[in-house]
Amino acid sequence: MSSVTRHLCPLDGCDWHYDEPDPSTDDLSGITPDTRAATFEDAKVSIVEQAMMRRLRTTESLIRAHFESHPLEQWVAALVRARQERDQLACALGESHGMPLS
Repeated sequence: MSSVTRHLCPLDGCDWHYDEPDPSTDDLSGITPDTRAATFEDAKVSIVEQAMMRRLRTTESLIRAHFESHPLEQWVAALVRARQERDQLACALGESHGMPLS
């Protein structure tokens, strides 16, 4: 049974997500070791690094494309709301410890 890493859109009301499958040997397809590798171990490391970078670029590209589909106003509203929540929590935490925050 394989598992995934789920990347969620942080904006309220958006149900978009990307389920990134766990690494597998399929990720190594088309990758060749670095010809400058001094040892067999170095060659293996170069293959894994290339595979992980390819996965990272793919994931980043998919997330970036989705994020760009949201208008700037949604991002601003989300940031304002997050800051308000942070400030409310900071005040509540300060008051519960007898330290009013100014």
